Amino acid sequence: MSGIFSTSRLFNKTALITGASGGIGAATAILFARAGANVIVAARRKEQLSVVAEGCRKANKEGGTGQGGRVVEVVLDVADRRGVDGESSGASVSPSAAYAA
Repeated sequence: MSGIFSTSRLFNKTALITGASGGIGAATAILFARAGANVIVAARRKEQLSVVAEGCRKANKEGGTGQGGRVVEVVLDVADRRGVDGESSGASVSPSAAYAA
């Protein structure tokens, strides 16, 4: 992509995408992954989130940048403050713990 935005600016950067199980959130996550970013995808719907995460992995390989490619899934309802803060069992994985590896 030339002109408006150089996608190389996304190489190995990490994007947190909420609402990633469908619609604009899913499309954004897949595009960022294709452009060479690492993505943390967060949403309430675990099954759909897993499909999007796999789409991100595939898009990253197809993008051919050789950059990024790490995908972390977080089942989470951002409307639940306790879940966002990691205080309830609503989050299936802590984003910081999952990405620390």
